[in-house]
Amino acid sequence: APMRKQPLLLLAALAALLAASSALPTATPAPAAASVASAPLKDIEPVARQTLVDQLISAIMQRHHYAKPVLDDAFSEQVFKHYLQDLDPNHSYFLQSDVDSFERYRDQLDDDIRKMEPAFDIYNVYQQRVSQRIQYALKLLAQEPDFTVDESYVFDRSKLLWAKDSTELDDLWRKRVKNDAIGLLLAGKTWPQAADTLRKRYQNFAYRIHQVNSQDVFTLFMNSFVH
Repeated sequence: APMRKQPLLLLAALAALLAASSALPTATPAPAAASVASAPLKDIEPVARQTLVDQLISAIMQRHHYAKPVLDDAFSEQVFKHYLQDLDPNHSYFLQSDVDSFERYRDQLDDDIRKMEPAFDIYNVYQQRVSQRIQYALKLLAQEPDFTVDESYVFDRSKLLWAKDSTELDDLWRKRVKNDAIGLLLAGKTWPQAADTLRKRYQNFAYRIHQVNSQDVFTLFMNSFVH
């Protein structure tokens, strides 16, 4: 029904307005992905404009959303789950200790939604974990994997627990890089060619992570909020 679409249209309009107001022209070309991949990441923080828009979205959700969500601890838990799932759907970046540390936010997002710090705190841990994984993957490309070892790689880890420590995550990523390489070898590439292709792929991903800004994190969290 038309009335059910109105809140979502309002939310989309608010997001578009915020994106337009925060967009800045780019005067210089983006740096090469290879040089950016190893650069240190800085924490991203919310800006005042996002906090104000967030408060307005919260009010719209409570007054107009056809599902009439109650912003209580149960709703906060759903937002928490959606946000972690959106960030790390395949459980390939966060450690279990990271997720455990986020537990303090599980039932607070309905209270802290007007401040945004929890969403940004979680994202900043995520981007550091992504950077660590990419750097590890790039190091693995220095040596050809042992393709004679009979082992398996789990593609879908969405139902599995997060890795308990860095050693377990290293093994997961070793198998992931090996699997990526096998796919390229089967396509006719030599190992040096496959390594070069994967190096560029991982560096490009690292570059995209470095380009994420406050607006991107805000939008990502709002998607979890109105999931």
